[in-house]
Amino acid sequence: MDKFYGEVEGAMKISKSQDFNIVIRDLNAKVGKGRHDDTVGTYGSGKKNERGKTLVKWAKINNMIVGNTWFSQHPRRLWTSQGPEDRTRTKLTTS
Repeated sequence: MDKFYGEVEGAMKISKSQDFNIVIRDLNAKVGKGRHDDTVGTYGSGKKNERGKTLVKWAKINNMIVGNTWFSQHPRRLWTSQGPEDRTRTKLTTS
């Protein structure tokens, strides 16, 4: 993951100042519920895991947001994958 974040930061450094940078990838990051500064909105989900902590920290340092946490969604649209017997669900996280 460190290599990935480093590569993204390198690409962002060479982008023009008027460019919009959007990062989309399955990071297995859960940012948790509740707002976190101006980085995570009120519509996050689950319990924050280590990858979620790393994502929030990285997004804050790079002046980005975790985009899908800022918009309310119908419950059936929250999950991008679901584990066996409906025990675990994964939400797509974008920055």
